[in-house]
Amino acid sequence: MMVNGSLSAVAGQEAPGCHFVPNAFFMSLLLFFGTYLIAMYLKRFKNERFFPTIVRSYISDFAVIIAILLMVVVDILFAIETPKLEVPREFKPTWSGRGWVIPPFNGNPWYTALLAVIPAFLGSILIFMDQQITAVIVNRKEHLLKK
Repeated sequence: MMVNGSLSAVAGQEAPGCHFVPNAFFMSLLLFFGTYLIAMYLKRFKNERFFPTIVRSYISDFAVIIAILLMVVVDILFAIETPKLEVPREFKPTWSGRGWVIPPFNGNPWYTALLAVIPAFLGSILIFMDQQITAVIVNRKEHLLKK
């Protein structure tokens, strides 16, 4: 069975759409950890003494973007076929039988909207209480926070 020209067999089972690329997983790990480590280093770059304060601030603010761009260049230079996100050519819903707006009562009785108020109210209370309890715990005197 062929799908998009690729087919592989694992343990005697055919896996359509999959193909083996040597070192793709290892390269993906290197790109991941490289991006993370560069971003973390550049984020702390604000406290170094190399450049003027404004330059260090810009480097620190754009640390994640700089790290991603550097690792994309590394990925291109090594030319290993790592998995990429496939973006469709046109912007449309994933299922052709459905439009952009989904009917809210598609098969549900009208009173379900009224009944949904009860769990929504309980969820709001839960989130509010969670935030308040967390604030009380964090703001204790033993944590020695300064305002």
